[in-house]
Amino acid sequence: MLRYLVLLLISQLVQGDFQCPPGFTAITSKCIQVITVNSPHSAAVSKCSDLGGKLVSIHNAIDNNGVINAANGVTNPLWIGLKCAASQASSCFWDDNTGSAGTYNNFVKGWPMTDIGSCVYMSVTGKNAGQWLSGDCDAMILSYVCETNPIDPGNTGCGDYQFGDKCYFPYAYELDETDSRVVCQQTCADLVSIHSMDENKYINTLFGANSPAYIRIGAANVGGNTYVWFDGTPFDFSNIGLSNAQLGSCMSMSMQNDLVKQGQWISSHCETTLPFVCSRRKSVICTATTPVPTQTPLQCTSPFIYEGNGTFFSPGYPNTYEGQANTCNYILYVPSMATVAVNFPIFNLDATSRVDLYNQIEDTKPFITLYGTVNPKLWFNSTTNTMRMVFRTSGDQAGQIFRWQAKFQPSYPGGFTGLPPVTVTPDPYNPSGCNATALYAPGTITSQNYPNLYPNYSECRYLLSTAGGYRVHLNFQNVDTEQCCDIIVVRDGPNLSSRELGRVSGHYPPNAQQFTSTSNQMLVTFSSDSAGQATGFSANFEAV
Repeated sequence: MLRYLVLLLISQLVQGDFQCPPGFTAITSKCIQVITVNSPHSAAVSKCSDLGGKLVSIHNAIDNNGVINAANGVTNPLWIGLKCAASQASSCFWDDNTGSAGTYNNFVKGWPMTDIGSCVYMSVTGKNAGQWLSGDCDAMILSYVCETNPIDPGNTGCGDYQFGDKCYFPYAYELDETDSRVVCQQTCADLVSIHSMDENKYINTLFGANSPAYIRIGAANVGGNTYVWFDGTPFDFSNIGLSNAQLGSCMSMSMQNDLVKQGQWISSHCETTLPFVCSRRKSVICTATTPVPTQTPLQCTSPFIYEGNGTFFSPGYPNTYEGQANTCNYILYVPSMATVAVNFPIFNLDATSRVDLYNQIEDTKPFITLYGTVNPKLWFNSTTNTMRMVFRTSGDQAGQIFRWQAKFQPSYPGGFTGLPPVTVTPDPYNPSGCNATALYAPGTITSQNYPNLYPNYSECRYLLSTAGGYRVHLNFQNVDTEQCCDIIVVRDGPNLSSRELGRVSGHYPPNAQQFTSTSNQMLVTFSSDSAGQATGFSANFEAV
């Protein structure tokens, strides 16, 4: 009883000053709602989703006790957001992608028991109050606990990438260590620090099917066998695969099996430009914001990173850029299926100034250089989904108003330009799902142009994902491909090295070909040769 009271007191003391959405109650850093309408597990998941959340995840005794306290007076057991693939706690995964129950759980001794069921519930009465047991997902009708994020008074924009108590910000464009930290700090973050294998695995999935070979993380070797995290957190976890001072003092993560295994860390030079990941605690209320395309700096002191679409200006705009002493660098980034289109509604440069446009960050030669004035109707397109724009001026002109305004947006094949697409299933600009970053259940994938003929030389990847401990079930509704040469391969995991579940080609009726993963990710690939087209395939996928 004393331990219970101490935990309850701590729970009350550590509650933040955040605000929960209507109907939700704050416990520690969470917002939860106990729902006493008894439901099978799938209906509970659906209701929590309708409320903007998921079934609750529990990672310490304080949160567990907070749930018990919030369920005071409830007598029916409660579904929680945990599902088990085997009868070990380490094989049970949380719905919100915060890892397994191997590090903390409160199972009754001898549980979980997946022969009874793969879902998990919490008992709230009797000698097992607060403890967890296995239950049949469909046959048992229980109350449940939903969890959602606190209302963010600072509008910090934590986004879709959350794991445990941290927010993550993956960036596909490439910067060196110094400039990547500048970008991170604009959202009150720093280069990512990693403190568990579960977190390491999560970070390794952030870029989906189009993952780069390596990404920059926030670790550095400061001498001998001593490492630090740039964000100042303890270096209490390591996954170093290769450390060598000759390769550099900063650390990168391998995103595939290469010099080191996928997910391991390797030394790299700090000046090497790489994609990177930033992170910060969810509890941080950030008053700084990522520079949006309305920035009018007086001086350019670091690269400005603009994503999606928008408008930006010369230093000091609408006044003259007179006195600007530094070269200004702008990195424009749009979705991977698009190129960058930029135009200048206002463009009036002095005789010593110019704007250089580069097809990508790494290029040393611009594809065009602009002087003087520019037709405001002209659009300039890069050949990739990134563009680097450099504004160079002597800054010593006086007596006139010299300035410019720039607009940028994605440009899609076929001439479409407009707002960037949202990655959904199906994607409005990529309905087949071919080579999308990630597709989340439930959804549908098809061959390109389906139900018309797919193109020759197709090379499509579909990364299918679900939350937490759920698996992916894929059900082909139609298959019509050249049997010898145009083949669909289904893999049990996110990589080309993952175990093959099966190969499909030829002709099959609906529901004749079905596959289920053993984890929450499945990779489907489709390739066609130089001849022999057909209508292709359509398949539905869902979480099970």
